[in-house]
Amino acid sequence: LGVMLSFVLSNFIPYLDAIAGIAVCGYVFIGMIRVFNTSMKDLMDAELPKEDKVRIVETLRIDREVLQIVHMKTRRSGTKKIVHIDVKISRNYSFVEAYAISKRIEKSIADLFLHSEVIVAVIPSDE
Repeated sequence: LGVMLSFVLSNFIPYLDAIAGIAVCGYVFIGMIRVFNTSMKDLMDAELPKEDKVRIVETLRIDREVLQIVHMKTRRSGTKKIVHIDVKISRNYSFVEAYAISKRIEKSIADLFLHSEVIVAVIPSDE
């Protein structure tokens, strides 16, 4: 619509057609940059946003078996969210119980995000 208007007005205002062409070119270029930035974030591994990490930490703090979050690494690859967490639990749990705890934590975090991969390593506490 703007280009058509500039064609009509270019009869009355010199160089308006060229200025409108440059404006349209700039608009398309800005759109291209936005698409490029979005594509690069989807193609390259990027850390999850702070809000997602806060949701993960809050979920872990609710769990009574988790004594400490030792390490957490998050990333996003395309639409998939990947979370790796090391948590300390009481050393009084058997191997089978610790495994069950890790699987329960993995499920609770995976339920937060659609298309996610969660790996939880449990570490026995020193105490």
